Amino acid sequence: MVFIADDLGAWLARLLAETGRKGLTQLVLGTEQERALRSAATAAVQLTAVELRPDDDEHAEHVAMVINQVFSEPIPDAPFAKHTTVLEALQANIAEQLAVLDDSGLTGQNQSSAEVLGVTGAVLAENLTGHLQRVIVARGSRGGPLQPLADQLNHDVTHLQGQQTHDALQQIRSEILEAFDRLDATTRTAEQPRSHRGADVALHVEQLLDGLGLGRHEEAERRVNRLFLHLSRDQQRAAVTSVIHVVTTTMDHTSQLIACSLLEAANRLDSTLIKIDEVEELARSADFSLRSSAAVLMWQWAESSPGRVPIPLLGRLALPSTEDWYVHAAARAGAKQLLLRRAAARAIFDRMAASLDPDDRDYAAADLLEVAMTEPRAVPADLAVKLARDEDKSVASRAVKLLQIVNAVGEDERSKYYGRFGM
Repeated sequence: MVFIADDLGAWLARLLAETGRKGLTQLVLGTEQERALRSAATAAVQLTAVELRPDDDEHAEHVAMVINQVFSEPIPDAPFAKHTTVLEALQANIAEQLAVLDDSGLTGQNQSSAEVLGVTGAVLAENLTGHLQRVIVARGSRGGPLQPLADQLNHDVTHLQGQQTHDALQQIRSEILEAFDRLDATTRTAEQPRSHRGADVALHVEQLLDGLGLGRHEEAERRVNRLFLHLSRDQQRAAVTSVIHVVTTTMDHTSQLIACSLLEAANRLDSTLIKIDEVEELARSADFSLRSSAAVLMWQWAESSPGRVPIPLLGRLALPSTEDWYVHAAARAGAKQLLLRRAAARAIFDRMAASLDPDDRDYAAADLLEVAMTEPRAVPADLAVKLARDEDKSVASRAVKLLQIVNAVGEDERSKYYGRFGM
């Protein structure tokens, strides 16, 4: 695609020139910086157009030209209103500029430009801003005229992530304390004084969340344990319910991830605090992050309370061909753990082995091989034989190794693995 985004490049230069006057940054633009911006803008527009039309160069070039033309219009009168970072201003103003594509009244054909392109202005704005940010940061990381802007954008990302985490923790804190208040109101009679929660429990909740960040699972578990030591069973359950409410209702991904981390920590401490129907609600979500959390919760049950695991539910999340990797990886780990304790868990691997997708069957062979290396008696011999005869050479080759391990165990020894008594 031969294309230069001069309009977008000039628009960016004017927008960033305003940052110094508004005190958001100390960027100084000169000829070199403006030339580098035009080059970065061209690359970002091309990436956006090709992403939307990967197999149609002519259409992709048309998308690029439409995007660039939109930025021939001047920047807004107040481009930094309500924005405290350059990145926020960039995101908001690009979105505002491209919103015009959704206006059907401008084309005179009762159809907006976005409809003709087959994509909304909002999606275009998100994709374009993402590509622009990545191009500037990648080129600026090597030094040169874009380095100051790249440094500024990296700083803005860190700042905004910190603000998002702070806001997420405040939301979770409010939900937990409100849940305690509701519980206190329902258990207290007119003659009874307010329960001794007040400042003490509020302080423990504060300690639970203070400075907690994404991915700190072990720290989350230590803090949940510290909080739960001071709570009654009803309060523990109220806290878990409030966290589940955040997980299932928030529109903020950071809040969702931190709440999931706390939920999984609580589940590790007491596997009976979360109800099966609550896990099923997460498992049925359209959001893969919630389904992944459901898979992790059942994986934890497979370790601590294998009898609680609803095998059909876990099996639905464990099929690689129909699930996101973050979901099926956790579900399959739970299935492997569960097979060590419950023979019925083989149903999950039966389904994978019967799939028409060779990747599903290959995952089944690989997973059963891992189980066999730990406890060969837990692997169903007939399933190993079936996979060893698979028409896909990769699946069969892996399953042959599995079969060799399984065949080393006597049938009598295998039959007594899950129970030594019968009728």
